[in-house]
Amino acid sequence: MLQKIFFLLSLILVLNLDAQTGNFSFIEGKVLDENKNLLADVVVQDSASSTVAITDAKGVFRMNLTKGNKKFYYKKLGYSPIQTTYQILEDSTFILEFLSKRVKQLPIVEINAEKIQWAYKKPNAYIFDYEWLEEGVLLLLEENKKYKLRWIDDNEITILETLIPAQPEKFHKDCFNNISILYKDSAYQVYVNYDQLKLMSAVERQNYNAVVIPCVTALKQIFYFQNYSHLNKAITYLAIDTVSKKQRILQSLFNKDSYYYAKSVYEGVLNSAGYNINKMGNISVSELSLSRKAQNDLWFYQMVLSKPIYGPLFKIRDSVFVFDYVNDTGYVFNDSSKAARKFPIPYHHQKDWGKELLLDHVTQNLYAKFIKDGLTYLCDINLNTGKLNRKHKLEKHVFLNTIKVKDGYAYYLYKDKIDNPYNYLYRQRLD
Repeated sequence: MLQKIFFLLSLILVLNLDAQTGNFSFIEGKVLDENKNLLADVVVQDSASSTVAITDAKGVFRMNLTKGNKKFYYKKLGYSPIQTTYQILEDSTFILEFLSKRVKQLPIVEINAEKIQWAYKKPNAYIFDYEWLEEGVLLLLEENKKYKLRWIDDNEITILETLIPAQPEKFHKDCFNNISILYKDSAYQVYVNYDQLKLMSAVERQNYNAVVIPCVTALKQIFYFQNYSHLNKAITYLAIDTVSKKQRILQSLFNKDSYYYAKSVYEGVLNSAGYNINKMGNISVSELSLSRKAQNDLWFYQMVLSKPIYGPLFKIRDSVFVFDYVNDTGYVFNDSSKAARKFPIPYHHQKDWGKELLLDHVTQNLYAKFIKDGLTYLCDINLNTGKLNRKHKLEKHVFLNTIKVKDGYAYYLYKDKIDNPYNYLYRQRLD
């Protein structure tokens, strides 16, 4: 059960130091935890003036404020925030506060007798995406015709929020665990601290796609990059050691059949480009037929054939896993990027395979997604044998969006297209 916000001691000692009297008071305070350990990086904010101070390595903070009644907020990641009121009358004041560690427990709001729960429900809010922080969740949403970035704690209480420009697409977390908001033509990295939530300077989306997105993950000093080629039908994974500056090809995946078929259609589109009708006057039946075929082939290539093959790489505990669905094989590499073992993977031949793996970064369990009659099923994978274990049916909702798994729960966005135009965030325990 979530511990209530509390503090063990709140003591104000007024020190009469014969300082010069005036309207301002010099305030010095110290913050400790319940075991009387000094707490650094605690954000202390005066609600009236919005003055902010942060405790140093000795747990000490200092402020100069006008005298009178003051309300202070104390916040630190991993600790329950507190709010305390003081009467500051003297020229110099000392404050001692205690914070307690937070016990994480997400609130449960049952929809019905089934397993589905609302993870965050707020009327008139359309959630585009969500991402977990060290504490709480970052939401990308539209509310009252305004686009917002909102940080909520485990009780769904807003910690900070800020307006953002225009309608966003989604979040992206890079291999340094930085979170960025992606727009059609730009990307903004998110700066998160207890006293500030803001967007950094924008970078062009094209540059972000070329430089940041290819970095998939990192293990110790080795970073792993993904490179697509051959009309997106080949993937090359590179391992780059940032200490020795050496790089090597970790694994290459190539679907030759898909490549040659996509290539033939692509070349056909290029060869028939001249049949696009851009002239006035009469055209023959054969010219019209060729033009329509060229348009259909172009649509088919852009919407279907140009999609990249799926062969993901994951960091799981102290190893790196590459899933090669072309050759039905999973490859395992150690923390030095050396090949350790491999195992067969047969499940992707099932007709309801959803072409996606989901990693629970807390439990380190990996799930394969399947879709049948609109319902989503998640099966945990035995990473020793490659076989599927338990199958978990996500109840009630169909055609789910943005599925993520954390600490044994499947989270997803769902919009009832008939009754509700808003995207809500739900979760279900994977029993």
